[in-house]
Amino acid sequence: LAIKAFREAELDDFKLVLSGSNQEPEYVEELKEMIDEEDNIEIRTDLPGDEWKELYRNCYSVLFLAEKEDWGIIPIEAGSHGKPTIAVNEGGPKESVLEDETGLLVNPETQEIAEAMKKLAEDEEKTREMGSRAREESRKYSWDKFSEKLDEEVEKLVEEKRDG
Repeated sequence: LAIKAFREAELDDFKLVLSGSNQEPEYVEELKEMIDEEDNIEIRTDLPGDEWKELYRNCYSVLFLAEKEDWGIIPIEAGSHGKPTIAVNEGGPKESVLEDETGLLVNPETQEIAEAMKKLAEDEEKTREMGSRAREESRKYSWDKFSEKLDEEVEKLVEEKRDG
């Protein structure tokens, strides 16, 4: 989807970098076969942490097209680096990506993804604003905040049990 959408968007001044960890070698080979030299598309897999950070720091935005994803940390990581995310409108991204505020939610269709890519590419100021808002939003997802909220909920249950 990402390759087809990138081609359809015709974003000559941009580069699509497909990256991930623990990808099946057959899948990566299939993707490589889809790419022509003139596509301006690169595949990078199993990167060490510092290279992931570099990708986030230097990217314009993040594309997260995992379908049926229960949560997906990618939109939050992108936000922590001040980057908006284009994500499939289902599962975790429906919670972690705020439509037109921290990113764009799309159906897993080439044309819709291409349109979202063009929307961000054509409005650098809006993209920066969304990235700033994404950074702000990502701060609510920390281990400390999670454990604090969990403790509060457990305490409420204990009190209800005592009172009940």
